[in-house]
Formats: sequence, C-alpha cells, structure tokens
Amino acid sequence: MTDKPHRDGDAFIAAVDAAIAFDKSQGKLSSCEFDVMASHVAVLLADAVAAFNRDSYGTCVFLSVTALEETTKAEILGFRGKPGQVRRRKGDPMLSHAEKHRIAVRPTTFMGRLPKILGDDVCARLQREAEDGVLNRLREQSLYIHVDHTGVTTPATAIEVG
Repeated sequence: MTDKPHRDGDAFIAAVDAAIAFDKSQGKLSSCEFDVMASHVAVLLADAVAAFNRDSYGTCVFLSVTALEETTKAEILGFRGKPGQVRRRKGDPMLSHAEKHRIAVRPTTFMGRLPKILGDDVCARLQREAEDGVLNRLREQSLYIHVDHTGVTTPATAIEVG
C-alpha cells in the first residue's frame, strides 16, 4: 500500500459524521440489537462462502458486498440510535449503496493483516473501487441480467474469478 491513503481521512470522518447526524434520535440501540445485526452479517458471509464453493460467483459477490454494506449500517446505526416515530428517508446515506461502500472501506481498513492476506495491489484496488463506485456496479452485475447492443450479460458471465 502507499504511504498516503487513497481517501483523505478528513473526508471519511465528514461522511461518517453526516451519516450519524442524518437521523440522530432519542433512544440508543442495545448491545443485543447490535448483536442481531452482527449475526445477520455473519450469515451473509457464511452464505457467500457456500456460494463460492458452489462456483456461484455472482451470488458470492452480491452477498459479500451486502455484508460490507450491512456492517457499515450496523456501525452507523449504533451511533444514531433507534429511529423516531417519523423517519426521514430522502438523502439518508445508509440507503445509498455507494455511500455505504465509501464509509466501509475506511482509511484504517488496510492497517492490519489485510495487506498481508490480499496483497498491496488488491487492497489498493479495493479502496479505489469503493471510492469510485466500482463496487456498486459490481454489486449490480452480480445480481441483475443486463442487455445492451453487445448482447446479454448475466452474473455468471459478468463476475470473473481470479
């Protein structure tokens, strides 16, 4: 990895602050409620592994990216607290796949063991893809059939392994 993170730390903090402040409500989530969200993420990851082992790479990618999004939601919603009676939805960063990806792949993500496991090049690519919206396009390719002037693309043909 490079010495300077791809994403400015101040921009990351601003995005997290905005996501938390969007719907700051009265109540707090309990540790049990957070555990429910964490258990959901664990199921998504286990299902992603099972899909990968069946060579269902599109489903594996979709579940993996969804786990990334749900982890971000659990972290942010833990600071927001329980929603109030009337909840605003328009403009909520937690309803934007791209914003959840940008928040999930934070400056500290690659400070631990991940670069040794994935390699510096893959970590740098993942960070760029979260920033540039590529993860969101990959999420869509892993789920939906696409038809254009070149023909039909399915998740099975769009997701490459390697």
